[in-house]
Amino acid sequence: MTTYNLANSVDDTYSATGTANSNYVASTWVLFGKVAGEIYYSWYRYTLNIPVGSIINSSYLQFFATESTSGDMTNVYFTFLDMTGDPAWQNANGFGTANYADGTALMGIKVDSTGYATWAAVPAWAINNPYNSASLNTMIQAMINDVDYVAADPVGILVYPGTQAAFIGTYRRCSSKDAGGGTPTKLIIEYTPPAGGAQIIILTPS
Repeated sequence: MTTYNLANSVDDTYSATGTANSNYVASTWVLFGKVAGEIYYSWYRYTLNIPVGSIINSSYLQFFATESTSGDMTNVYFTFLDMTGDPAWQNANGFGTANYADGTALMGIKVDSTGYATWAAVPAWAINNPYNSASLNTMIQAMINDVDYVAADPVGILVYPGTQAAFIGTYRRCSSKDAGGGTPTKLIIEYTPPAGGAQIIILTPS
């Protein structure tokens, strides 16, 4: 049997590490890419409850565009944040400035070596439309198979741009959890649970 897990972001932010060096946690939108030489990263936290032993059939992030943007945008990467050692982003302050004062502090978060995914060619976005990322199957399955994985633990995802020169000046902007309206970035997973574990879970921001 196949069930679905639809999780809105519990917490999100975006950051810059250049001249701006900021944590934009209170923004009503999230941005990733490059603008005027600044590199922007987006950060997401979800609470999932996928049973250990499940098989991931499909998984992706779904962004809701808040601006029409185009331009060559290739090699956007996705990776997990490390969950060991009780990192600050897991607590009640999440990605807030109480934990991470600026972009440099956010970049100090350790990433997980379990796996990553690449969005090789990001399409142009039209405002007020949803866009699905490339498949995250390999990294999500690796997380479920990891010996340290516990269902209902917080899961952090970092989205960041490639480094090629053609990327300069290109970005994508989407709604954040602070915007309201039910349009934060969703993590949508279709999976087959172990025998006897079938259920449908829909998680919303808290």
